[in-house]
Amino acid sequence: MNYRRLKQKMESEYNGRVNNLEKHLGESLRKRRLELKLTQSDASAGICSVSYLSKVENSKMLPNRLFIREMSKRMGMDLDAFIKSSTDTEILDEGIKAYYHREVGTLSRLKDNVKAASHPTLQSVFALMLAHLKGEKDECDSLISTLMPVFTGRNLRASTVVVIVAIIHAFEQRTYRHAFSLLRTLEGCEEALKPRLKALKHMYAFLIKQKTGCLTSSISDYEQAVRLMSDYPSPHHLLTIQLYRIHQMTFENSKDAMKAFLNISMEMIPDTHINMYRALQLKMIPEIALKQPEGFISCLNHERRDTWFYRALASLSHLAPSAQLKAKLAPHFEDVRRPHLPEKMYFEGAFIEKGEAEHDFLKNVCLPIIMRCEEYEYIDHFTRRLSDLSMEQSRYKEAMSILRRRHRLLSSLSQVHA
Repeated sequence: MNYRRLKQKMESEYNGRVNNLEKHLGESLRKRRLELKLTQSDASAGICSVSYLSKVENSKMLPNRLFIREMSKRMGMDLDAFIKSSTDTEILDEGIKAYYHREVGTLSRLKDNVKAASHPTLQSVFALMLAHLKGEKDECDSLISTLMPVFTGRNLRASTVVVIVAIIHAFEQRTYRHAFSLLRTLEGCEEALKPRLKALKHMYAFLIKQKTGCLTSSISDYEQAVRLMSDYPSPHHLLTIQLYRIHQMTFENSKDAMKAFLNISMEMIPDTHINMYRALQLKMIPEIALKQPEGFISCLNHERRDTWFYRALASLSHLAPSAQLKAKLAPHFEDVRRPHLPEKMYFEGAFIEKGEAEHDFLKNVCLPIIMRCEEYEYIDHFTRRLSDLSMEQSRYKEAMSILRRRHRLLSSLSQVHA
């Protein structure tokens, strides 16, 4: 290790923090002095020399303890709290950076270094970010429910971090209405959002709008997220948004989607994204999976049983429905609970006998679940298929009733973004 270079880096980072603090302290002190209509001579009388105050205001030095105590009294402002607040902001910014780049070790170290007694806000925010990165759903739920009422409207920077994590958590739980309502709470808070938080905000606005069928309005969020991520690169987030964009393109232009998909090399795909990549591969190049279904299944990340894991298996069951494949895939769906019930319904539907049995399955099993679903793609698929079956069986009133329910549900989703 080059210790000289490491020392220089540490000194540079330290000097950057000190310069930043000097700048904000000096600017705030000057602003307050001018508000009180005091000259530098008036403000410094009995405390320090005029030149000393001038250096502080011009960000050329940090003041001593006597200056902070006496000037706080004269100016009617808590300079000690200001310095502490600036330090808290710098530590929080480090935490945001670690969270954005998914650096669990760095975030854990920052959390351990922050004392709960003097930094309760930071302790709680770091605990939330860490729990989310570790996939601790119950801990996230608990911390979000505790922190949201406490921070909203107070520590704005900390509030925005809590809201961003809550948005991502809600998206992962597929509660898209709630996620979008949280997004709306960030309106008017752009100045408090650091670039990395802005990137996450636009990224998840794009993903939420895509899931709820607002494809056109999602493009601007996609473009802004990609622009911000090009300045603050994160391979994880960039790959996520690229794969979701390709998924969206499959509904718009299959040729463009295929071209974009083939530009992503298999070697680029980490374990965290393999299920989504395979699900898209199955959709656009099904023959790959049909040649060797067992090989396709084994290539999925079985430890990461996310939405795309179940979607890939369910899609495979529709491409090659057989008793043998059903027996192999069924164990994966045995203990499936919300939020992956739509994929389970889709899987089971592949092996239902066509006709009356399929109609009853869709109407009595799938429809009640889908009516509580918040995902455009599944609502559209199941309700459309059931209405088509009802029409084929001359159940015209039932078909019209299903189409009306479908229209109401999809309209309510689109109104979320209005």
